[in-house]
Amino acid sequence: YTTVSFAKKNHALGPLVEDFTEQVVLDMNIKTEMNAVAEDLNKKLEDLLEKRCLLLEKKSKAWWWP
Repeated sequence: YTTVSFAKKNHALGPLVEDFTEQVVLDMNIKTEMNAVAEDLNKKLEDLLEKRCLLLEKKSKAWWWP
């Protein structure tokens, strides 16, 4: 017997195990989504920093070599 199959046979535990399993799956899905959002934000920040550096570089060249 696995815990889940045992619990399904036991009417008192069945719904609790199913609910717990759903919560775990939901939690994993939320964490996966949060990681994807964090990766996307990091990429956007890197792009913005790169653009900022290029802009500052252009400004400094324009300042020193008019």
